[in-house]
Amino acid sequence: MTKEQQFIKDAYDNVCGEWKEKIKQSFPDLVKSELPKSWGEYCEIKGMKSEYLNYRACKVIDRDVKLGYNKEYALFWEPLGIPKKYVALRKLELLRDHYNDGLEADWTDTTTKKYLIRFDENGIINSWDYTCSFFLNFKTKELRNEFLKNFKDLILQAKELL
Repeated sequence: MTKEQQFIKDAYDNVCGEWKEKIKQSFPDLVKSELPKSWGEYCEIKGMKSEYLNYRACKVIDRDVKLGYNKEYALFWEPLGIPKKYVALRKLELLRDHYNDGLEADWTDTTTKKYLIRFDENGIINSWDYTCSFFLNFKTKELRNEFLKNFKDLILQAKELL
């Protein structure tokens, strides 16, 4: 990979919204978005050490940043005794944003469908809506279905918070 190609990939990883879309349109072969099928795969894609989450509290301190642990990911509290549902919710948030390429749903736009994963009395529901906001929302039906297939266990852990 040339320096220019690496620069483009790094830029894509560090911007969001409109700029991410522009880079993706201009260099589609270079910035293909990898969709992880597990939390471990997500950690690999992001260059994050997943084992870090398993053995110590992830406090955001300078030493951790110097060791390469990004502040964005230092928000997992399981080792501190925080319930797993909160850890699962934070993981779902990061995974959802990755699947959506960082794009956030515009809930004021009443003409664009948002594809949702939500719960009702019968369990997990795949649905869509124009204006009713839900935490697990996706820009396409295919992304929503893939996310549910890959992270159903994590979704069920966070059920009470969704």
